[in-house]
Amino acid sequence: MANPLSAIEICNTALMYIGSGYSIDSFEDEDPAGRACRLQYPQSRRDFLDNDHPFSFATTRKKLAKIADLDNGYQLPADMIKPLSLADDARSTFHIERDILYTDSASPVLIYIHDSPDLTWFPPKAISAVQFILASKLAIILKSDEAKARSLQEMARQLIEEVAKSDIKNLEMPDFTMNESSLLGAR
Repeated sequence: MANPLSAIEICNTALMYIGSGYSIDSFEDEDPAGRACRLQYPQSRRDFLDNDHPFSFATTRKKLAKIADLDNGYQLPADMIKPLSLADDARSTFHIERDILYTDSASPVLIYIHDSPDLTWFPPKAISAVQFILASKLAIILKSDEAKARSLQEMARQLIEEVAKSDIKNLEMPDFTMNESSLLGAR
């Protein structure tokens, strides 16, 4: 199911969670809530993605561009949160220094968790987790309420666990039983 919420709606829900009385119409709003959301929403989205689970809905792959003057050096994608593996060869190894991936693979395709402002493919609980992460940051920035921030962080943590468990179930392959076909049996 696609996420119907916009980034602004996600921010306004986070603002409601802290009981701030604020709402925003755009990221260009210059009041404290607008400035805080403009700065913290992208980071909250990245914080959600940068955890121990490789969420399938945030996984993508990209053929890496060779850096001309570096042996075995390839440019990492700008939208990468964290690398998962190389798709081209199971024996290929790699290491990363800053924004460069080094590998012996001749044409590496990187599988990675990517950041995108478009959360269309996030499941509803993932959106809720992002809202709680954002709300925990806003509780500190707008209300200086550390107890509220800790409570919201705990809600986010629980939701992240639920999303990860659900995502793992989606990745599990069912057991297939081979049935003898009547066409094959007639031969």
